[in-house]
Amino acid sequence: MPFMVIDLVIARKSEACKPMEVIILKGVIMKKFIALALLVFSFASIAATVKVTSFNYVRNQNDLYHPLAELCGLVEGATSAPSFVRVLVDPKSKEPASYNTIAGKDGKFCLAVITFRGNAEVSLMNENASTEAFIK
Repeated sequence: MPFMVIDLVIARKSEACKPMEVIILKGVIMKKFIALALLVFSFASIAATVKVTSFNYVRNQNDLYHPLAELCGLVEGATSAPSFVRVLVDPKSKEPASYNTIAGKDGKFCLAVITFRGNAEVSLMNENASTEAFIK
């Protein structure tokens, strides 16, 4: 007698298992499993993103070389509120400065930073989202 490969065999619970009363669900369970896996991975791929909306020096007419700058941004697609944002100012210098802030429920954040080179790297804590910003 040749051997048959069966994906999944489920027996009826109401009656005693007899060979003819076995319901064979070939491929149906596997299709549901694949659909569920795709659904889970599609939600996982909708990750949070962070973008810098403005990054400008805060200067007046008397002090054109003051290193104080304001950095504002927006967190989109965050899974929880508040979102913790990490800002690394002058990341390619010998001594980069690190700042932390919290984005509210609307996802917006602003903070004052000291920068000598005019660039920053913004990232979300516990996420893979990051972006770079330069003062124009």
